[in-house]
Amino acid sequence: MSFLANIWQKITGQKPSGASHQGKAQPGLTRDAGQTLWIFVECANCGEHIKVMLRKTSEIQRRDGVEREGGPGEFYVRKTIIGSKCYKPIEAEIEFDRRYQVIESHVINGRLIPRSEYKEQ
Repeated sequence: MSFLANIWQKITGQKPSGASHQGKAQPGLTRDAGQTLWIFVECANCGEHIKVMLRKTSEIQRRDGVEREGGPGEFYVRKTIIGSKCYKPIEAEIEFDRRYQVIESHVINGRLIPRSEYKEQ
């Protein structure tokens, strides 16, 4: 269970609502654009599709040293996302392999969606 999911469960006593992906790399959940990476999220409350830019040089962190045992990915990010329709915070914790493909994700109040499902709103 991820860091955010653990905190949510301790505070509320219930498992987080939202989607979770685990296991092998899942192509299609990201779009690599050089120094940035795009992910696509759907809000569980209002259904809004949100395109999120992550900077590889500052937002996505490499797991090394003590952090190496913290998760399965070579890289990870924790991000709070707020859309423009309902303003309900979406908490995302995502693990990436060395090619920046999603290998594990935990999203509270939403879910990661493939680029092919993303609809500009």
